[in-house]
Amino acid sequence: MQPALTRLWAEGKSHATQSISGVGEDAFYGEGRLTFKNGDEYVAVQVLSTKIDTSTAAGVSQQIDIEKKVALKALSRMIH
Repeated sequence: MQPALTRLWAEGKSHATQSISGVGEDAFYGEGRLTFKNGDEYVAVQVLSTKIDTSTAAGVSQQIDIEKKVALKALSRMIH
């Protein structure tokens, strides 16, 4: 991994609300989006206008579920 990407990944992950399992090699949710890496590729998924109240734990969980589905779909279409 390139040093700049390593630094950006570490910085993003340090602000993460939680780690996410089952998406790519590593994934986290923070700052309103799910971010994952797969090899040298980094992807941020942010689904807007869900009308989910993300100020509650239940709302954040719902938002993560939606973004995880999108991330898994994207991951399945990525060339390995």
